[in-house]
Amino acid sequence: MKTKETLRLEQAILNHFDKIGTLVCVEVKIGNTTSKSILTNKTEIVDVMVYEPTTTIRCLEIKTSLSDFKSKQALSFYGDYNYLVIPDYLLDQIKDLDAFKDVLWDGIGVITVNEISRLTTYRKAKKKTLSFGTRAILLESITRSLARDAKKYYQQYYKRLENN
Repeated sequence: MKTKETLRLEQAILNHFDKIGTLVCVEVKIGNTTSKSILTNKTEIVDVMVYEPTTTIRCLEIKTSLSDFKSKQALSFYGDYNYLVIPDYLLDQIKDLDAFKDVLWDGIGVITVNEISRLTTYRKAKKKTLSFGTRAILLESITRSLARDAKKYYQQYYKRLENN
């Protein structure tokens, strides 16, 4: 179950990237049973994936607390640009940790979200060069996840119609 803080950060990200032609999806499972091993040997889920009309793919991982940041959950950074998204108050708690410095060293950007859910770039991400195969797997992954969400929506929609 997601915390209220995670949901707040997800909503802030969705609002920020709400532009014509931009696809945003929460909880994108990387690859399928045959293709995921090309990128990773384990099941990984990107917290939020953004596909922009410029063919740019952004992967955003959300961490809402110090214990969440220190957890063993994978940080799935596979996009052209990759970001760690945190509430602004968490930055002071993690900025001196080696794990945070490693994230910065790897070229991962950091976005903070303030109490009114406004995003601020603390550090810009460095652009990665994705192979055609990696890009294809990521596009397949976001498409499959968007279809999953559409299916959930329509199931709820048809139930509401039946109940009226």
